[in-house]
Amino acid sequence: MGSVVGIDVGGTFTDCVVVDDAGRVWMDKAFTTPSNLAEGIVAALANVCDRLGAEVDAVLSEASVFALGTTSLINRVVSRRGARVGFITTRGHEDAVRIGRVLSRSEGLPEQLHYDVAAWNKPEPLFVEGGVRGVVERVDSKGAVVAPLDEEGLLQVVGELRDLGVDSIAVMFLWSFLNPQHELRARELIKQAAPGLPVNLSSDIAPTLGEFERANTTLMNAYLAPGAERDFAEIDARLREHGLRQPLLLMQSNGGLAASEELRRRPVTGLAAGPVGGVVGVQRLAAALGVRNAICTDMGGTSFDVGLIVDGQPRFSGESVVERHRLRVPTVEVTSIGAGGGSIATVDQFGELHVGPHSAGSTPGPVCYGAGGSEPTVTDANVVLGRIGPDSFWSGRRTLDWEAALTAITERVARPLGMDPVRAALGIVDIVDARMADLLRTMTISTGYDPREFVLFAYGGAGPVHVGAYARQLGVSRVYVPLYAPVQSAFGIATGEFRRHQTRAAPMREPYRTEAIRETCAAMEASTQADWGAAALDPNAALYQRFVDMRFRHQVHEIRVPLSPEDTAETLVQRFFASYEQAFGKGSAVAGSPTEIVTFHLVSTLPAAAYSLTRSSDDGRIAPAPIATRDVYFDEKPTATPVFALANLGPGTTLEGPLIVESPNTTVVVHAGQTVEVDGYSNLGIMA
Repeated sequence: MGSVVGIDVGGTFTDCVVVDDAGRVWMDKAFTTPSNLAEGIVAALANVCDRLGAEVDAVLSEASVFALGTTSLINRVVSRRGARVGFITTRGHEDAVRIGRVLSRSEGLPEQLHYDVAAWNKPEPLFVEGGVRGVVERVDSKGAVVAPLDEEGLLQVVGELRDLGVDSIAVMFLWSFLNPQHELRARELIKQAAPGLPVNLSSDIAPTLGEFERANTTLMNAYLAPGAERDFAEIDARLREHGLRQPLLLMQSNGGLAASEELRRRPVTGLAAGPVGGVVGVQRLAAALGVRNAICTDMGGTSFDVGLIVDGQPRFSGESVVERHRLRVPTVEVTSIGAGGGSIATVDQFGELHVGPHSAGSTPGPVCYGAGGSEPTVTDANVVLGRIGPDSFWSGRRTLDWEAALTAITERVARPLGMDPVRAALGIVDIVDARMADLLRTMTISTGYDPREFVLFAYGGAGPVHVGAYARQLGVSRVYVPLYAPVQSAFGIATGEFRRHQTRAAPMREPYRTEAIRETCAAMEASTQADWGAAALDPNAALYQRFVDMRFRHQVHEIRVPLSPEDTAETLVQRFFASYEQAFGKGSAVAGSPTEIVTFHLVSTLPAAAYSLTRSSDDGRIAPAPIATRDVYFDEKPTATPVFALANLGPGTTLEGPLIVESPNTTVVVHAGQTVEVDGYSNLGIMA
């Protein structure tokens, strides 16, 4: 078996992990190249190959798995660089997307605008102006055809959309998830009338209840599909030039890998691929450590991403909000804010300091990079405070300019606020730490979880720099900085698994028939087994998990409830009541209230690569001497702080803060009153 390669393309860095035949993990990174993602991917792989003492072509030609996660899809949405989409729907429902839901005017807005009603507005739809057409057809809520598809009318509107210059079409007919025959016929006709024009069907992309969400999801897929096809085809071609023989695998938002052809057809399922890779990697590590409940925090150069693992499983959601568009896509729940090492600090007209959400990214990057950046960032503040060493950044391959960082903070922040630059730098760091702690409280306390019952994992290039502060604010007592923290998402992608997530809308009302529930699950399992077989994978080796979305009758929102093969209708209802009270408090579920099932889910997984964590025995070694001592500002007075090299810290090492631990791709800041220990997997454990 050859090596396993995992790549995570972030907003600032492209991270690479290679697991060789002996199970050893090699890692490095390179700057992301937004204009041509393949350049950054090959550069990151080349950096790892330098450490391996191997050629890129040799590693790729022998690789058994090459898996990729990328932010390119979400970046297309953020920058509005998607396709010109035409939208075809049931006549009379042309304005459903513009009308939206009650929350559409405020959903996805920054928190500070939630109370500013005057600032509320609806998001711009993803179709082109004037690009909506209605067609006569109708299927009812039982799946029966009420009015046949007007084929001549459909061909007419296709011609109108072509004249409008659309390069992608989304089709969403009412109740098509129960009977897709009209959508399937529409695709045949569109392909005949407009060969080469991508056609996206709601019954294929999001076969679930909810006209608005189903339409939005199909529109998003149509918006992304042409660009995704180009991007992934270019990456695949470039890798094959360097010798890749295996299929290119891509991380999905549901936490599993799929062939690139699948994401080219359904790119909407890969919007959260990068951050989800980190959660998947933590799940594997947490299981090895015996940790059931984990908070996953990823701070890179652009964003701060948070996910939860509860009872050993990542929290899942059937919906997400991306750039204010509500999508019906199965996804590992990851919430992000613009808080990273590249987040820009500004002073507004009222003399208030703000940090983020805008980032300097990889180009031009923070001022201290010396690559043309002029606006001070969080990384610049950490350099000024001595928390990041100018000579040790990225294995010393780029010396950071302390003077330039100091000048930028002085001119852009300190002087406008009338304070010295150290206080200004502390203010920048304090603000970003507080924003991250606030998000963590929202993700835990606001959803019914006590953060003190969780272990916090910090990773990403900037996460270990800040975790000592935001973990303390949250109140958790145990933190892990994984050995592969700088490239944790790439590690999760490299060691991930194939995953299929099948969704079936099969509304049922209490009283339920146990047989009907089991028949629905059996049909979904048979369909998934056929998918595995079509992909030349063994369906008998797959693991299957079942879930149902349930709610009290007449409610709008659902709760996802696990469903085992042995469950009866009665035990399912009991589990729903318990889950409801977990989310909303004891006594919130009124006994005897009727419930209903909205959607069934089947999650099936197969290993993509063989990898297991290896533990070393703690040797209780005496702490090594620091490699340096430097002044670090934890407050307004400098503290002479010892600096240790991660490579010198073996299992069993225990150190008392304050101190700094430097590795080739990140820095760990341990505050006074905190203790750091090295465990048998070479992770750093920080205790308050």
